[in-house]
Amino acid sequence: MSKRIGRGRDVRPHTHLPTCKQAHTVPGGNVANFPMDFLADRFLSAVLEICPDAGNSSEDNEAQEKAKNYEMCYGHNKIRDMYCHSCNQVYCMECSSDHVDHAVGTVKDAAMSAVQNMTSLTTAARERHSPLQEAIEEIRQSIEETEAVHAAAKEELDDSFEEMMQALKHRRKDLLEDLNDLRYDRVSVLKMKRNELCATIKRS
Repeated sequence: MSKRIGRGRDVRPHTHLPTCKQAHTVPGGNVANFPMDFLADRFLSAVLEICPDAGNSSEDNEAQEKAKNYEMCYGHNKIRDMYCHSCNQVYCMECSSDHVDHAVGTVKDAAMSAVQNMTSLTTAARERHSPLQEAIEEIRQSIEETEAVHAAAKEELDDSFEEMMQALKHRRKDLLEDLNDLRYDRVSVLKMKRNELCATIKRS
């Protein structure tokens, strides 16, 4: 039967972890005593090995000291220096029976592999970033060139239509003058004939 402590919370001496589904002793009978992500702590250690200048602040030193408290296996009191990739869990050599047929390795190797993977991903991202930036710049230049060509073509079109309108206006003026001259000549001839006919009628 479960033992009750604190404010009526159920506390069991053993529990099954969600990653590897194996039964493990609950530290101090309280699940709150389970350690933090040990892989992350070892990952930080691997980073510090590569970049020794990092983590010099008092906060980082305090975090490192705190991480040391979680290095020991609660069940066997040995350093948990092994990592199970299948369960995403760190453990000591005495806990190896819980990870039979799993993909395992040392914590240091797992941390170094994570660092290398992150470095590769960062490098690949930067390599992809540069061509993308170049493509964006080419598109920007193409847009500016297109706008410039459009503005020049519009100006040329407006100038051409203005010239055509002026030429049409002049042509209309010339045609109207010619039409007026023709009308005047025609009317003058007709009036002359009319006058001659009127004079003939008066004489008869």
